[in-house]
Formats: sequence, structure tokens, C-alpha cells
Amino acid sequence: MSEETPASPDTTPISPIKERKNSLMHALKARPEEKDLKDRGILHTGAPAIQQVQHDLETAMAKDALKKHLSKRAEKDDLVQRASYLCQTSSGLYMGFANLAFEEY
Repeated sequence: MSEETPASPDTTPISPIKERKNSLMHALKARPEEKDLKDRGILHTGAPAIQQVQHDLETAMAKDALKKHLSKRAEKDDLVQRASYLCQTSSGLYMGFANLAFEEY
């Protein structure tokens, strides 16, 4: 019988530590700054209860502003009347300009 030599154990690392370390350093360098995150509304500081109350207040203020502006908006009938008036006057003006263009001096 022939003797087989035992195979040497594989010593390669499962995940290369150096590559993982470099990827972490790269990710940390590309990470946005705290000020940018706050400006974009991603990061909030302070107590969560206060943040919720502030958010609710801002939402209520936006709703109130929208209702105020919608109440000042013209009604559909008024807009239709304005549009028909503008069409009549602009077509009359156009005809006046067209007549002027064909007159001989």
C-alpha cells in the first residue's frame, strides 16, 4: 500500500481583513456630515416627544395656510367668465390688428 501525505490545511482567510478595513474607511469618508443630514431632515436632535409636537405643529400650520389660500381662490364660474371675456377681447384686438396690417398708406 502507498502512503498518502496529509494535505496541509488551507490558511487563506475567509474574508480578507484588510479589504474590509479599507471598505469601512472608504464608507466613513463618503459619509455625509451631520449638518447636511439635519438640513435634509434626516437627522433630528432633541427629545423625541418634543420633535413629535414640533412636527405636528408644522403640519397644522401648513394645513391652515393651505385652507387660507384655497378660501381666497376664485370660484369656477368666475374663472369661466374671465376666460370667455379674455377670448372675446383678444379676438377683437386680433381682428383690429389684422385690418391695420392690410390697409394701404
